[in-house]
Amino acid sequence: MNRLPEEKPLEVVRNEIRADAESARSRAPAQPARKPPKTASNTAPAAALRDEFSIPELSQAHFTSFLEQAFAALLRRPPDPAGFDAQMRLLVQGRSKIEILGNLRWSPEGRDIGVRVPWLLPRYVLAKCMRIPVLGYLLEWIVCLGGLPRIVRHQRAADTYHSARHHEVLSAFRGLQLELEAARTEIARLASGKVELGQRLDGLNDRSVQLHAEIERAAIDARELRHLVLSMNHWLASLRQNLSALELAEADQARHADALHADIASRVLALDAGR
Repeated sequence: MNRLPEEKPLEVVRNEIRADAESARSRAPAQPARKPPKTASNTAPAAALRDEFSIPELSQAHFTSFLEQAFAALLRRPPDPAGFDAQMRLLVQGRSKIEILGNLRWSPEGRDIGVRVPWLLPRYVLAKCMRIPVLGYLLEWIVCLGGLPRIVRHQRAADTYHSARHHEVLSAFRGLQLELEAARTEIARLASGKVELGQRLDGLNDRSVQLHAEIERAAIDARELRHLVLSMNHWLASLRQNLSALELAEADQARHADALHADIASRVLALDAGR
């Protein structure tokens, strides 16, 4: 077995906490030395402005929601990309939420804000002790054996939660299948309607072609009729001129006849007078 370092385990834990704090401080953006005013955290939820949280409150969320809630509660700000990625890597590696909360709470920024989380420190120290070679392995075995009933309850709750989520996913999937089937039916109906509309459009196109042909014929007939009307107008004008000429000739003849009758009458009167 590996030998323990010469330092005391508690000192090792303290050194690890200091190292994690220094690492978190190097990753975090620069913060003022004094406690930031509450007006500077308008983007955080209203609950993040509280001065005290319980461990269950901070650890009930999961994955990214857990980290966002922890940053908002303990640091009173949204997570920065570097700090978020660092803590997410720890979660993916199997580190406990207690260790993540402790990393944030006892970082320089977290100590400066000073949010109270009862019983977090001893559990955080215990989580750090579990990282000590050999001793941490044995300590984790003891903690796991001691907390086995709680782990079993947690596993049952997790199984129930995942079963419920699985049921919700299946229900949502079935709903999507029904919607997909309805969409397919609607698409088939629209396709059938499209074919029918295509046939009607073809019929309208045929009728349109016929109508254009009839319009062309009507235009030709109209042009011929126009020529005929113009010819008739010209003929009527000529007829009017001829009638006017005949009327003038008839009037001249009537005048000559009247003059002749007057001359004959005057001569008859003269002969009667000479007798």
